[in-house]
Amino acid sequence: MKYRLLVVLIILGIGFANADSGFMFSITPGKLIEGFDLGYHFNGFVPKFGIDFASVSLSLTDTYEQPDTTYSDEASVGLTIIVPHFGFKYLMGKKNLRPYVGLDFLYTFGMASVESDGQADEVAEEALGDLLSGNWGIGFCFGGEFFLHKQFSFSGDVAFKYYKGSTKTEDEWSPGYIDIFETSLGLGMTDVSWGLNFYF
Repeated sequence: MKYRLLVVLIILGIGFANADSGFMFSITPGKLIEGFDLGYHFNGFVPKFGIDFASVSLSLTDTYEQPDTTYSDEASVGLTIIVPHFGFKYLMGKKNLRPYVGLDFLYTFGMASVESDGQADEVAEEALGDLLSGNWGIGFCFGGEFFLHKQFSFSGDVAFKYYKGSTKTEDEWSPGYIDIFETSLGLGMTDVSWGLNFYF
């Protein structure tokens, strides 16, 4: 059994050494959620892994003016989402312009900070964090790469992504009185993007 595994590993090693293979690095600027991909290309097949990241902060000030005094309330919200994904793309043909198809699996991690007049709102932070986290998704894409050089290409594709998730938050605001808040998410969207791809 050990010898069979050794023979298989040697054959795979020879195949990789003789194939047009190596590492790939891609960036996709201009997207709502920016990200990158790292992969390994092997005869047109590219298994890959990447991370998308987005962060937003919002501050609100509500001022009440009266003849003898002025009151103001301040609030701030910060949201961060990290979306690791893994999958593959398959490049067809051998010419400079090569169509490809791809498949990705996605998962979300989110964090939230909510303050009102300098005090953290832990209930709102937990609810928003749960809403941004734990969502899984799948994405399909079709596009093309134009190789200016065998180690550099421009790409463009059209993708469809679907996210699914749910949350459940319990808040016991008084002994025996529990507020249960549940949400369910189903989100489908198209995504058009372009990228710069480096092959090493």
